[in-house]
Amino acid sequence: MNKQYSVVFKNRDIVRQVTEGTLLESIIREVEPGFVFPCNGRGSCGKCRVRAEGELTPPTSTEIRHLGSAALAAGVRLACQAKVIGPVQVKLPEMISGEAILSAGYLRSQAPDPLWSRVRLEKPEPLTWEAIASVLPADCRPSLNVLREIPRLPRETPELSLDILNGQVIGVTAGSDPGACYAVAVDIGTTTLAAYLVNLATAGIERTVSAFNPQGSYGADLISRISHAATTEGLEELHRAVIAAVNRFVVELACAAGIHLSQIIQVNLAGNSCMSQLFLKVDPESLGRLPFEPVVKDLVRMTPAELGLTINADGLVYVLPGIGGFIGSDISAGALACELNGDKTELFIDIGTNGEIILTGKGRMLASSTAAGPAFEGAKISCGRLAGPGAVADLQFTPAGLELVTIGNQPPSGICGTGLIRAVVELVKRGIIEETGRFADGLSDPRYDPEQKRYYLTERNVSDQEVEPVYISQQDIRQFQLAKGAVYAGIHLLMKKLGLKPEDLSTVYLAGAFGSYLKPEDAVFLGLLPPVPLDRIKAVGNTAGMGTVITVLSQTALEDLRLLTRRIEHVELANDPEFTEIFTEAMMFRDSD
Repeated sequence: MNKQYSVVFKNRDIVRQVTEGTLLESIIREVEPGFVFPCNGRGSCGKCRVRAEGELTPPTSTEIRHLGSAALAAGVRLACQAKVIGPVQVKLPEMISGEAILSAGYLRSQAPDPLWSRVRLEKPEPLTWEAIASVLPADCRPSLNVLREIPRLPRETPELSLDILNGQVIGVTAGSDPGACYAVAVDIGTTTLAAYLVNLATAGIERTVSAFNPQGSYGADLISRISHAATTEGLEELHRAVIAAVNRFVVELACAAGIHLSQIIQVNLAGNSCMSQLFLKVDPESLGRLPFEPVVKDLVRMTPAELGLTINADGLVYVLPGIGGFIGSDISAGALACELNGDKTELFIDIGTNGEIILTGKGRMLASSTAAGPAFEGAKISCGRLAGPGAVADLQFTPAGLELVTIGNQPPSGICGTGLIRAVVELVKRGIIEETGRFADGLSDPRYDPEQKRYYLTERNVSDQEVEPVYISQQDIRQFQLAKGAVYAGIHLLMKKLGLKPEDLSTVYLAGAFGSYLKPEDAVFLGLLPPVPLDRIKAVGNTAGMGTVITVLSQTALEDLRLLTRRIEHVELANDPEFTEIFTEAMMFRDSD
């Protein structure tokens, strides 16, 4: 019989009894679903770090390579490598609150025109569906629940209220004030999720909630998710994780607003092509091979029961239409929010796990996706992490030395995407990093370790065992160069196809959290964005979420979005013979033009 041992999670007040030989990873997946395993437990990223005391298997070669002797001596282990062989105490890193996730964004004015409407009428006699239908448009039809409710209506009531959703009567109540009806707009990102509770009568956003995508425990990037979904069990796990998250959002929003779940009659959802298919439990395998096409790009309509969503049973669920490949409905919703139409020369870019681009001008609209990789979100960066308390987000050299700005003014525990950019900018300006991306030869800076090729942002030898040093390595700079080179090459080639130059751009829209906190002057200096006047660069926040809100407020906008996605030309950059040349040039830290 296999021995059982206790694993105590000290900062969670949780104890689990596990079998000898159990990986810490499998226990953590159960007790902390928000814990991210960027490489899905393959040991290639070195990010699933925890502090552990007790009886664990000796450090593996993978742990030695990623952690080093000092961190191992301080009790740091990789959860995907360490196995329990006796009683263990574990301290997990603090999870980042969903409140830190960007959900705000530009929301254009929109005349309310929802799929929902309410009709009030005098109670007919006899009280039958045919009598009710006689005063409604001819194409109105009742739901089964409405037919069942009609006999239960009080006979003494003088009037009825009918709720109609897309031509179907989904609610009938006695009296003239049955309460408001709501929709939930959801943005499913690879890393984060955001949801908005929209009052369909007032056309206002009443509540917002956000969280990290629980699918992150199966890998930080899309390729890891696609690989995990290759089995029936894996696809079910990823689907179940996101459905559970959306249901938690629905319940949380309803409770906060003091409404019943049945008052939520519609859910509209946007996401990249992979996230949308996992939400639908459609195998995303086709996105992992040429020609990288999703199973569906058009608008998809379903019932809540088909997905297991806990809203009004007669409600509707829409997954918004995408453009193609890895340019999903999150980007088309962003185009809707920013009112892109091809009449103006504008650039829309959403930089995250991928870099999605839309360029408009001369009556045309081109879109493409670049494999920016997860560097801008901290993955594949030695001390990289998501933006949250303790993450280095800004820095500057002063006469007193290097000053770091961390989120929440907490002790530095890693570096997020904007912090990485700030570090590279300052190091390039000081000549510590050359235009090729290499650390300069002969550096005498005490923060630079020439043997390991690391530049330390914090003290190299930290006495506090709870704190690990934060640094930028040569490999980190290369990862950043690959990401920024891919984004700029995509922009350059789309502009070339339309015969445009940087000075032709009237507006550059930076969407998403990364774009909201990115300093435009840094992006232009490093060659991430074309050299345009800084006042033309506009951060627009979560346009995927705002565009989705617009589609629940207006059925006209929903149809406009379908037409827009058919009009946008999807450009596959991998097929462009110039891409490699432009990409290589764009990796340099100088004006790529």
